[in-house]
Amino acid sequence: MKRLKKQNKIVFYIVIILILFFIWSNSFDNQTVSLSKSNHIKEIFVDRLAALLSHDNPLVVFITVNLRKCAHFFEFACLGVVIMIVQTVNKRLIIQDIYNMLSLSVIIAVIDEFIQIYTGRGSSVRDVVIDFTGFLSGTVLTAIISIIISLIKVRKKNKKQSV
Repeated sequence: MKRLKKQNKIVFYIVIILILFFIWSNSFDNQTVSLSKSNHIKEIFVDRLAALLSHDNPLVVFITVNLRKCAHFFEFACLGVVIMIVQTVNKRLIIQDIYNMLSLSVIIAVIDEFIQIYTGRGSSVRDVVIDFTGFLSGTVLTAIISIIISLIKVRKKNKKQSV
C-alpha cells in the first residue's frame, strides 16, 4: 500500500511538471502564435458550443469574449486540483500547507506573466488574479470532493460496525 502511494505521488508530481510546462511554454509564444492558438480553440470549442446552445447564449458570448482569460483560469484550476490531490493524499492539511499552496500559485502566475513581457505580449496583474482565482477554485473544488469522499467512507465504516 505504501509503495502504491509513493508511485501515485510520483505520477502526480509528473503531472504537475507537465501542467507547468504547458502553462509556461504557451507564455513563450509571441502574439501572432498565441492569437492563432486562441482562434483554433475558438473554432473547435466555442463554435461547437454555439451550435449546441446558440450564438447569443450568455455562456457562449462570455466564453467568446473572454476565451483567453478562461484559458488562464482553467490551466490554473487544473494545477490547483492536482496539487491539492497531492496534499490530501500525503496528509491532513494544516494552515501552513494551504498558505504554501496559495503562495506557490501566485509565484507561478507571476513567472507566467514575467515570461510574457519578453514575448511582446506584455504582462497583466489582472491575469495573475485570474490565475490565482482559478487555482483557488481548483483547490476548493478538490477539497469539497475530498471531504465528501471521507464522509462517505466514515458512513460506510459506521454502517458496517453497527451490523
